[in-house]
Amino acid sequence: MNFEQTLAEAESARNISANFSKILNNFPRGANGLTPDSVKFSEEFKFAKSAYEIAFQNERRANAFLVKSFKKELSAHRKLVRGY
Repeated sequence: MNFEQTLAEAESARNISANFSKILNNFPRGANGLTPDSVKFSEEFKFAKSAYEIAFQNERRANAFLVKSFKKELSAHRKLVRGY
């Protein structure tokens, strides 16, 4: 795998994780900002939470592989994107 493919996969994993995060944020919250137990025990919330956790773990793995395998390329890419 080359840098561009790995970078694209990491970005895809980031987008999937962000989408599941948005889904979780749509569930109702109480006045104190916490998700009520009645919502937490619903099948829809359990499924969404599980899907988010899997997506986030995939994002972490993709980022770890990217940093470990393409450290120099990633550094150069970040400098290019940030305009340094």
